[in-house]
Amino acid sequence: MRDFFTRVLAAGGYEVRSAQLEMATAVARALVDQEVLVVEAGTGTGKSLGYLVPAFLFLEETEGPVVVSTRTINLQQQLLEHDLPRLAGFLERDYQVVLAKGWSNYACLRRFDQLDELEPAEQAALEQIRPRLSRTGERQQLRLSDELWSHVVADPLACSRQACPHFQDCYFFKARRALEQADVIVTNHALLLADLNLRLGGAQGVLPEYHYLVLDEAHHLEEVATEHLGQGASRHGLELLLQRLYRPRARSAETGLLASIRARVVRSGLDAELARELLKQIDYQLLARVIDLRELSERLGNAAAALAGGSEGRYRLKRSFPGSLAESELHQAGLALVQELRHWCTMLHHVQNTMLTSEAWTLQDPGSSELAGALSRLDSTVRTLEFCLFPDSDHWIYWAQAGKRDAGVAAAPLDVSRILSQELYPRMRTVVMTSATLAVGGQTGFFERRVGLDAVSDRVARMLLDSPFEYPQQVFLGLASDLGEVSSEGFVSRALPGLLRLAQALAGRTFLLVTSWLQLQQFARQLRPRLAEMGIELLAQGDLPSAQLVQRFRSHGRALLVGTDSFWEGVDVPGDALRCVVLARLPFRAPTDPVVEARSCALETEGFSAFEFLQLPLAILKLRQGFGRLIRTTSDRGLVYLLDPRVQTRQYGPRFLQSLPRCTRIAGAFEDLVEEGLEWLFISKPWGGGGSSGFETNSP
Repeated sequence: MRDFFTRVLAAGGYEVRSAQLEMATAVARALVDQEVLVVEAGTGTGKSLGYLVPAFLFLEETEGPVVVSTRTINLQQQLLEHDLPRLAGFLERDYQVVLAKGWSNYACLRRFDQLDELEPAEQAALEQIRPRLSRTGERQQLRLSDELWSHVVADPLACSRQACPHFQDCYFFKARRALEQADVIVTNHALLLADLNLRLGGAQGVLPEYHYLVLDEAHHLEEVATEHLGQGASRHGLELLLQRLYRPRARSAETGLLASIRARVVRSGLDAELARELLKQIDYQLLARVIDLRELSERLGNAAAALAGGSEGRYRLKRSFPGSLAESELHQAGLALVQELRHWCTMLHHVQNTMLTSEAWTLQDPGSSELAGALSRLDSTVRTLEFCLFPDSDHWIYWAQAGKRDAGVAAAPLDVSRILSQELYPRMRTVVMTSATLAVGGQTGFFERRVGLDAVSDRVARMLLDSPFEYPQQVFLGLASDLGEVSSEGFVSRALPGLLRLAQALAGRTFLLVTSWLQLQQFARQLRPRLAEMGIELLAQGDLPSAQLVQRFRSHGRALLVGTDSFWEGVDVPGDALRCVVLARLPFRAPTDPVVEARSCALETEGFSAFEFLQLPLAILKLRQGFGRLIRTTSDRGLVYLLDPRVQTRQYGPRFLQSLPRCTRIAGAFEDLVEEGLEWLFISKPWGGGGSSGFETNSP
């Protein structure tokens, strides 16, 4: 492996990095000795090659596959479009590298054959893409709206597998067969954990059997496990199911599965009396109650949203639930919905069983498969609602939640570390976990405890590798001390002059990272008109999908982007496009968030400080991620400002600063720090040579 780096790659023009070689050596050892390896590799280490090279060389002697899982699409694309193709030219044989995707990424050919159940306009829109189906069945390539896609998406609960006439040509199972032959499988944490959850339930996983796992961006493991090992039911999910069952139309025939079944009953050859009775049940026990079901679903969503406090909120349901009037409304709405759903399950089962007595309908019939899938989803919704509406397990967290267009109830395991340590790691011969931010205070113990590695500590090896970047020459860090508490009235107004001066001098090229939607809206409202006067566009999270927002920031040239949670990490803007990152607040998680609150209570019950053992370490890791948005290459250089005075006034403040790379660091009044930072950037060490800043206008 060392020879491959120092001789083969070096001869091909790769720069041999000592930290990268050190990491690759540790990964090779972990593969051979069947260890669990935890590696923090600072930005610029080249950790992708640090695990890919030893993985491929290991596969020369061992049967795979090796599964490589990432959190973000950006890193997946980097692996598939850049790192893996370049590396392939240096390998002695061809390896099969396959991207694993879940069911919802593929179209179902059988469902395409049932377009007569849709409206004419929808049929026409879907027929237009039929020629493309010969080349691809992936949603990303077909580019359908959410509503159209819902009619043709592959559904594991409605799939008849080998009994389906399209089985050999099925896009999902073609992909599944390719995975079976793969040497390296690239996937994401969500699919990895969803696959584990399927196996826990006794179902077949999406991924083939594997024993070698690399988790890049591993600091997200606990968060993704919490989401995908849990369960939930929402108004939007039930509405999509209802649309599959029945959709009345004013200007065309009724559509959906029930309308199709009704038509089949008429021509099924059933005994006339039995057919009349079945039609009566469909009409009066199902179709006539569609409105009731929709209204009950809406009532549940409204009750959940009221508790959650509106959009983007969550409200924890405790053992005392239901207590208040608002909680009672949610509970009653949920139970009424459960009762109605049970009625639907009973009636649909009866319809299914009756139809199966007719020679016109078999278990392999497309309509039968669709009905079986709908029944499974209805039954699953009933079980989920019943579970979430009776929060009596000490091992689960329950809450009501609301988004911009949806609301419902959910539950997640209190401690995912136990599940991971008992169900994932024992199946693995080797696990490599890596990220630029895993350590707190120079130790990875916090991360290891949160993901259950302390239970397999005898197998764990650890490594901390510094970034190769020269942060003292590349970063100026300004610590504002005069803006007051970030939650105080007038904080945004007090920060405004300094932000405007930065935007003017840098022609935009700034990320402003906040920790709440409220603060994002406050900054956006005050900055937008003032920046417009300077010819600088304000891009606010929520204006566009995140990927489009980042692309516009890169290409615009004169923009300031305001973002919250997801923009603190996983966003890569190297070079001139980004010259400044402003961190408005220390990124502590809201203590009232149901997951944070429940896990804090559990720690306190065990005699530990929730702040010390949960909140503070999480905030430190998040701050390191936000800081890391600025310097992405050895040639980047720029400014970081932290506006939260607590980093200077609270006892825990130094721990945040100690977690950051050593760099030029000054504290003081924000506007003074802006001038000092701009002088450092453009005068004390000019950027681009010859004393020129490289910017269009307004550089000091």
